[in-house]
Amino acid sequence: GGLKGLCTLMASDGIEDCRKCCGGNGFLLSSGIGALTGDYLEFPTAEGDAAMLMLYLARYLIKALQKTQSGGVLTSTCEYLNVVGQPGFSLEAQRSHIESTATMFANTSELV
Repeated sequence: GGLKGLCTLMASDGIEDCRKCCGGNGFLLSSGIGALTGDYLEFPTAEGDAAMLMLYLARYLIKALQKTQSGGVLTSTCEYLNVVGQPGFSLEAQRSHIESTATMFANTSELV
């Protein structure tokens, strides 16, 4: 859900930015942007819009963190959260290793 939510948000923002950059021509069907706006932005996905997908992801991650803090072990895509359940874990010590979200998502080659 998280990647789909992020991609949905990036695509809709990109389409809207293209429309704005074209000024009034962005609304014309000949630009192709008007068709994208009608086809893509107006219809939510079957699971919900990007905000709902991000909320589902947040709920899942909170439950995963609660599981680690109570001694459970995570596998697969959330395995990196197991460090939270280790004795002596400090979030402050980890902050220096974390890039800002804006910097991280600005480089789209990292996402692929």
